[in-house]
Amino acid sequence: MVLHREPWIFEDLFGGLDRGMGPIWDSAFGLRAVQPADVSISDDGALVRIDLPGVDASDIDLQMEDGELRITADRKPVQGDAERIVLQERPYGRVERCVELPWAVAEDGVVAQLNRGVLTVQLTKAPELQARQIPVQVKP
Repeated sequence: MVLHREPWIFEDLFGGLDRGMGPIWDSAFGLRAVQPADVSISDDGALVRIDLPGVDASDIDLQMEDGELRITADRKPVQGDAERIVLQERPYGRVERCVELPWAVAEDGVVAQLNRGVLTVQLTKAPELQARQIPVQVKP
């Protein structure tokens, strides 16, 4: 099932306030932005996709602990030596996302890939939790 939220009537009016003030609030109060993610599950595991445009793979930290995947990334502002910024709308700073899983993940069952600004994390269920075919024996 996919949930879709209809736009709130005042979102256009007030939505820009958060985007414009985000870096100011973050630096003033030490807040971290929460990055939206897509999570899908199957019999074998889960797939997590999160947009991280402008983030290098070396600036992404993935941790798996107690059934929770924690993704942390640092988006750094880009500025040359001779540049003087007159407008800065692109967000930067630390973003974080936690995804709780209802089952254990295999020890070597986490594969992460960054492609065109989208981080994809494949999580495989622990082998003892995966569905398996059980043969039915016939008694003579």
